[in-house]
Amino acid sequence: MKATLDSRAIRIAYAADTSGPENLLSCVRIGDGKITASDGFLVAERPIEIEEESDEVLVKAADILKASRKFSRKKLVISTDEKEEEVSIGSPAGRATIRSKLLRGCSYPDTALLPKGDRKAYIAVNPGLLSKLIRAVGDAPSIKFRIGEATEPIEFVAGETRGLMMPMYVAEEDKNWK
Repeated sequence: MKATLDSRAIRIAYAADTSGPENLLSCVRIGDGKITASDGFLVAERPIEIEEESDEVLVKAADILKASRKFSRKKLVISTDEKEEEVSIGSPAGRATIRSKLLRGCSYPDTALLPKGDRKAYIAVNPGLLSKLIRAVGDAPSIKFRIGEATEPIEFVAGETRGLMMPMYVAEEDKNWK
């Protein structure tokens, strides 16, 4: 297997569980033309370019993030060595790499588990505002959202912190979510 990750695909690794001991959820899954990461509470995936497809593989998310920082790259190439049971993570030029153990054959969370059918409501928020909100609430155990009408502010409560966030305008052609 050989796959190229751009900077947005590399960011998917942040959705994996990198806070605890190494386990299935501390990895990302690469296969079927996408990269997927989960921490047990959320699943994030993104399409990627896979030049040589094989069975899906699991790669340690921490190794992907380490390679991204080490090589200061906006692109990484991930390839497997079937004989050595290794994954190589490196720059597109192939000069520098990090080697990681190849993991296979595990059951991994997937966005295919999403409920089918029509949704009752859709909402869009600015990623920068959402990031600011997360920083603002600090170590609150949760963030609760109350969503009224589509044009009304979104109310949030996180511990003793509360406030409002404005929804985003979504163009008509962008309303057809996949």
